[in-house]
Amino acid sequence: GQVRFHFQSTEKNPKKLIEAKGISKSFDGRVVIPKMDCLIGPRSRVGLMGVNGCGKSTLIKLLTKEQEPDTGTVFHAERLEVAYFEQNRESLDPELSVFKTICPTGDHVEFAGNMIHARSYLSRFLFHQQQMDTPVRKLSGGEQSRLLLARVMLTRANLLVLDEPTNDLDIATLDSLSNVLQDNSAIILVTHDRYFLDQMTNQILAFGIDETGAKIILPMVGLDQWQQWHEQQMVWQENLQQAKASQRNSQKSEPTKK
Repeated sequence: GQVRFHFQSTEKNPKKLIEAKGISKSFDGRVVIPKMDCLIGPRSRVGLMGVNGCGKSTLIKLLTKEQEPDTGTVFHAERLEVAYFEQNRESLDPELSVFKTICPTGDHVEFAGNMIHARSYLSRFLFHQQQMDTPVRKLSGGEQSRLLLARVMLTRANLLVLDEPTNDLDIATLDSLSNVLQDNSAIILVTHDRYFLDQMTNQILAFGIDETGAKIILPMVGLDQWQQWHEQQMVWQENLQQAKASQRNSQKSEPTKK
């Protein structure tokens, strides 16, 4: 079978969903998000690119107001509705059954304006009857990702936040997800799958450093521009590492004062 995805969008979208002005965030004196502005509208399809631990998830939490910035402000439209697929699937209760995860009470879920039996809904995501009564902890990583996507799709939203949704998903499921995301408007996407990101986004926020080693986040129009910038990043990082190594060697060679 093939997974049948369908995200539910709200009927009316404001011109600005999220506007961030001068936001920044540091932890223990280390800059995670340098001061930046960001505007997300109904047609924004933003990909976040950077190495693991660079601050992509932190930026998402600032934009969704899950965390407060150290500086600046984040504006949310009055009708903003966010559906959030988190990277580590931490919102899934490992002891709950697959069925109860989707349908905590009763036996029907509301989807696209209709009441559907939860077992019928789960079958859309290739869960067989026995699995529906299985605790979440017994599912594979890919099955847990499918379950979380199934729950996200029960939420009406005008902004989809997808933090590493491609992890553990098979090619057929990725194709189905790609097709349905083409029909949605605003997206914030984090993924290491460059092809998937290139297909799904129209803007990239790239995490990196400038020539002095200071952290920066730059907007880019696509993967080609990011690739050229990334090559420059590699040169800057190598130069900084050589400068630090040279400084350490010079400090070691200095005579000890008596």
